[in-house]
Amino acid sequence: KFVITKAVRDCSATTAVKFLINDVILKYGTPTCILTDNGTRFTAQIMNNLFQHLGVTHLYSKVYHPQTNGQIERFNATMDGKIAVLCNERRTNWDEVLQYVT
Repeated sequence: KFVITKAVRDCSATTAVKFLINDVILKYGTPTCILTDNGTRFTAQIMNNLFQHLGVTHLYSKVYHPQTNGQIERFNATMDGKIAVLCNERRTNWDEVLQYVT
């Protein structure tokens, strides 16, 4: 297990699909299973079509049950702290320091 991060302009389903294809699948291969939360970008038809086309099992975490994604939640908390240390006062350059904390 490992984390792949990227700063993006929006969190739409189309952006998420492009990220999965370009930054995950083309670099590391097609995963057999992906666990996501129930955000609209992950429940969108374009995402379901991608997973179905590639034969990826898509699992959703339980709503209001962050323990399901416990590892990533802990990582996010750690990453947020590291970003805060490296950012400028107004934290407007978080996208520039992201590469140093992941």
